[in-house]
Order: sequence, then C-alpha cells, then structure tokens
Amino acid sequence: MKRWLHVVMMLAAGHLAAAERTLRFVQPAGEVETVTVNVGAGDVTVTGCDCTEITAQVTVTGKRWHLEELELEATRTGKTLKLSLSPRKYSGKKAGEDWTLKLPRQLNLSIATGVGDLRVSGMTGELELQVGVGDVEVAGLVANLAAETGVGDVEVRGSWAAVGRMRLTTGVGAVTVVTPEARMRGHGLVSESLVAEGPGKAKIAITTGVGDITLRLQDTL
Repeated sequence: MKRWLHVVMMLAAGHLAAAERTLRFVQPAGEVETVTVNVGAGDVTVTGCDCTEITAQVTVTGKRWHLEELELEATRTGKTLKLSLSPRKYSGKKAGEDWTLKLPRQLNLSIATGVGDLRVSGMTGELELQVGVGDVEVAGLVANLAAETGVGDVEVRGSWAAVGRMRLTTGVGAVTVVTPEARMRGHGLVSESLVAEGPGKAKIAITTGVGDITLRLQDTL
C-alpha cells in the first residue's frame, strides 16, 4: 500500500509540475511572400489552402512559470514573416512546442527545427526544410525543395511533370525514386546518392546524415 501511495504521489507531483499552454496567431497574408518558422523541439504540421490568412497555433508544454513568459512572436521584414517563440532561451530546452500552420498555398516556406517531425502538404511555393533529428514528409510537391536532416527519413510525394533536377544524398540509408517511367535506386555501399533529371523545372536537393530518402512522383496529384 505504501509503495502504491508513493507512486501516486510521484505522478501527482509530475502532473503539478507540468503545464500546457496554446498560443495563436492570425493575420491576413497581404504582401507576404515567405513564411519562416524556427522551432526548438516539437512537431510541425503545415497545410496549404486556398485562403488569404496566415494561421498559426503552437501548443507549448513545460513548467508553468516558464510557459507564462512565452509568446508567439511574429516579425515582418519586407515580404518575409518570421514566426517563433519568445523568449528563445526556453524554446527546445525548457519548453516543448508543437506547431500547426494553415497558409495560403502559394507562399514560400522555410522551417528549421531542432528535434521533431515535420509534415508539409498542399504548398505550391518553394520549400526549405531543416531538421536536426526527426522525419520529414512532403505531399503535393510542385516547386523547388531543399531539405536536410541530421537523423531522420525524408519522404516526398509530388508531381512528376513539375520536377526537374534531383540531387539526393544519405550518409547511412537508402535512396529510392519512383516515377511513372522508372524506379531508381541510389548508388553506394553504406552511403547512397542519386542524381537524376525529370521533365519539369523544380529543383530537389535532399541530404540526410542517417535515414532513408524516398521520392514518389506521379502524373497527377
């Protein structure tokens, strides 16, 4: 009985120490052409839509006295809107952050995250994605993509007609490209790389230290 009471007390203490807070941001896109997001530790999900507003929601978890100081900071420089948590000293170290964004699909997007999975779908602008540790998934690709992970798989589904130059490299893992015309594999023993050319103009450059890279390109999305 004493042992279970001790466990209950520990769980209660953990529950009291942990807290959760949700921050939201909504703004008309206006003349914004590029959105950048900096994330410490947490998952990011981005969905492109036929809309005119930039919507962001981030759920932060950690100790309550840390979360009370956090704000979702939006900084506009020219035609670029930068989103991040402020103050940055808590992001990734003392607070986890899970982001959900809904953006006009034509915007360019740049995301950098330390630890966490990244999912992007329905965006038609250029993508620049950087993840320290975590998987990357992109659906509906029709424009330039530059993606890099330290440790994690990268999977991309997109339009074969839109894709041109492909340069794919993994330090440890496999590289696979599936198109309507062929199935291609990377070359190498432990590391693999593949350079190929599609019928379109979009450039794809993907690098991962440890992880598989998979491209699935179709005639129609």
